[in-house]
Amino acid sequence: MSWIPPRGLRLSIGPDKQVLREPIGPLLPYLRRSLAAPAGGGPRGLVLLGAFGSGKTTLSAALAGPSTVVVPLRLLVRGGSLEARWEALVGDPLAVAEGRLRVILDGLDEVARPGEGGFARLFEQITALAGERWLLTARTGTFRSTGREAGEQQVDSLVMPGVETLEIAPLDPAEVTRALGREPIPEVCTSPVLLRLCLEAGLAEARTPAELMEGWLRWTGCELERLTEAAWLACADRGLSEESASFPAEAGRGLLAGQPLDRLMVRDADGRLRFGHRSLYDFLVARRLAPWIADSQGGGPNAASGRHISEAMRVFLTGLVPQPEARGDARWIEVPAGNWVSGGALSPD
Repeated sequence: MSWIPPRGLRLSIGPDKQVLREPIGPLLPYLRRSLAAPAGGGPRGLVLLGAFGSGKTTLSAALAGPSTVVVPLRLLVRGGSLEARWEALVGDPLAVAEGRLRVILDGLDEVARPGEGGFARLFEQITALAGERWLLTARTGTFRSTGREAGEQQVDSLVMPGVETLEIAPLDPAEVTRALGREPIPEVCTSPVLLRLCLEAGLAEARTPAELMEGWLRWTGCELERLTEAAWLACADRGLSEESASFPAEAGRGLLAGQPLDRLMVRDADGRLRFGHRSLYDFLVARRLAPWIADSQGGGPNAASGRHISEAMRVFLTGLVPQPEARGDARWIEVPAGNWVSGGALSPD
């Protein structure tokens, strides 16, 4: 949001091995200075984390220029030789290697597949190509940002020499209300995307991200049930991968016919249609999973059990599925049977 500069937090490890967060103020000038620093004058790599819709790709675009190129990682790993696609997307690999061209690697969370080495292997392969100064963006759950150690699918950039880990701070609804000079916005509007949904569709009463997303989609005039089924078919076919939120060009005349594609989709250079923001896809998949999860509460495992979900899907599901009550005290806890919505990025919980 142009009237409220995004603010950043620097992540580090404290004496008890827990993650500490230190405010660093406005994020865009900080990133510009870090990328422009001469060799040896700062961290070699920057990892920028943020929740879905927090503005990672928007910040990347704002940093692009004659000496800085943005590489969408979903395009880099789409097929063929990694080195050949790197050359096509960067334009001048030699300038990258010599430090004359800085690289922003956007969206690591969009390219890893569960069970194929997680994010760590891709992180190593991609940053090895990126020269002496790079910035990589990802959703927060992709990297360790809480706890004393990284999860099985996470990268632990906090222990990497020469790598600084930053996080986009959530919007403060009270600050946004003052900046807009209007009625208070819902407390759920903690990211630019959620704020946009609220303002465009007039959803001042929304209480959860799921309510905001469903209200906005209905406001667009889309056929929500058909759109949900299209997203589910893509998920069932391709799982969590760089292709899962996209469709062949001909889908606009078939599977997606009649939908307001100008509001929902964008077209990649190769002609594929994809959701304008991946959170649309995450919500639609969560919407399809929600009845299965609700039906299993109080019972045993069902078709939803053990399925890998993204952090954004988890966030949406907590607003779509009533949570069973766990009873207990300081000595014991009774956990009801059935599926629970828990875990984080690429978690099978």
